[in-house]
Amino acid sequence: MKKKNIKSLLISLIILLLGISTIAFIVFNESGLLNYIKSKNRLDDINKNIDISNDSIKTLESEIDSLKYNRFKKEKTAREKYRMFREDEKPIEIEEK
Repeated sequence: MKKKNIKSLLISLIILLLGISTIAFIVFNESGLLNYIKSKNRLDDINKNIDISNDSIKTLESEIDSLKYNRFKKEKTAREKYRMFREDEKPIEIEEK
């Protein structure tokens, strides 16, 4: 009777160790669960950066179009960004407090 209990206990222990080993292998190996989660998070971050870049590109393309075809926008940009004025104008600077 005792041999049977020891034998079944030993078999249960071996099965438990095999189960733990299998789970550890699935989680920690080179292409395991942890690596999958890290890769998925990196992919999500890259996709977010792509979306942000695409939005930035659309904004810049819109600004380029407005500078190409809108005379008022061209003049405003030349005056404000590049401080260009006509020969008969005098620039007035206003200091903000």
